Amino acid sequence: MLNRVVKSDYYPLPNVDDILSSMAGGEVLTVLDLSCAYQQLAVDKKSQELLTTSTHIGLFSYTRLTYGLLEMKLIVKVVKVLDRLQEFNMKVNLSKCVFITKNVEYLGHSVDKLGIHPTSDKVKSITEAPAPKNVTQVKSYLGLLTFYNKFLPMLSPIAYRLNELQKKNAKFICNAACQRAIDQTKELLVNNQLLVHFDLTIPIVVTCDASDCEVGAVLSHRIDNVEKPIMFRIH
Repeated sequence: MLNRVVKSDYYPLPNVDDILSSMAGGEVLTVLDLSCAYQQLAVDKKSQELLTTSTHIGLFSYTRLTYGLLEMKLIVKVVKVLDRLQEFNMKVNLSKCVFITKNVEYLGHSVDKLGIHPTSDKVKSITEAPAPKNVTQVKSYLGLLTFYNKFLPMLSPIAYRLNELQKKNAKFICNAACQRAIDQTKELLVNNQLLVHFDLTIPIVVTCDASDCEVGAVLSHRIDNVEKPIMFRIH
């Protein structure tokens, strides 16, 4: 009954094939198991009230995690990692750690259950960037865009005018065409801020196109008959 009203922070279990593939090349292997893993974790007083069982001799409450609760597997995974860190005397920077949250920022990206997003601060730095006044500023702006190029379909042809300004001996003139390219690249980022997580259990679609000088591709998942992008690439 309790599981029916518990709001689950579900995260899919690792794929067995992926785990086995990750062991390729290993010559010395180790397997560890936590003894009575759930029972090592204490339950706070308020939660103990929800884990109370009525018997013929009175009420009994769990003071430790019990098997069968929805959230237990997720918590135990975190505990296993912490135990490993303790085993090897490794310290974490607590001020930079985040536990049991809906969203984390990692390597310049924001990650949640829906997928991967550019971080809001980097999006702001791009969308509020002024028009470049020299080649160095053009390179800086394009560098920011390139960091998120997997979010941006057709970035290369749209940013063509800006790339031309970087060429050797090119005269720097940020004209109306260049400003239009800047505006379009900003709009492109604003309108493309989600890439779904790659999942081998979901149908995969690869869409390709090419011209005389470039080739582009989109890797997508088909979810409910809708193609949702995993990554954009153009070269």
